[in-house]
Amino acid sequence: MESLRGALKKCGLYDMGWEGSRFTWSNEHGDSTFIKERLDRGVANVEWINMFNKAKVEVMVARTSDHKPILISCWKDCKRSNNESQRMFRYEMAWGSDEECKQRVKEEWSKDVGQCINLKEIQNCLQKSQVVLSKWCRLKASENEKKIREKTAVLKELQNDEGQHNVNDVKILQREVGELLAKESEMWR
Repeated sequence: MESLRGALKKCGLYDMGWEGSRFTWSNEHGDSTFIKERLDRGVANVEWINMFNKAKVEVMVARTSDHKPILISCWKDCKRSNNESQRMFRYEMAWGSDEECKQRVKEEWSKDVGQCINLKEIQNCLQKSQVVLSKWCRLKASENEKKIREKTAVLKELQNDEGQHNVNDVKILQREVGELLAKESEMWR
């Protein structure tokens, strides 16, 4: 450890401010051989630290691994143009297997039964369906994100108190979060 500190100092690098636990890895053993270590760190030189004086390093939750990622946050104002914030609508194939999605589209089209006769009216029906599907998709994504946040918060608490007594609980919750993340990924493919 001293050789690492010496090497960092020689290079003009210093540990950045940390928030929360510093341990980034555990062997996940459920017995007396359980260990956790700090394998990762955020380092910077004096110039960088002065430029980003509100920067911090945070050990994130290991959602699907035994290794916790670190996040280096530094604040800089990045404004998006209006074009970047709007996304083109695309129907996602995964939606077709979702019963709730099918029902929403069916309800929207049933409102206009008999009115979708010519091309202009069909385009109008499609636009209404687009609005309904966009709202539905945002709602589903929001619900999934909420579940991920909630389970991640519990996982963070478990990992902060990580030891042989709760290794199985951590693994179960990581699996659940992994399934939610896969579902989220499937939504955006």
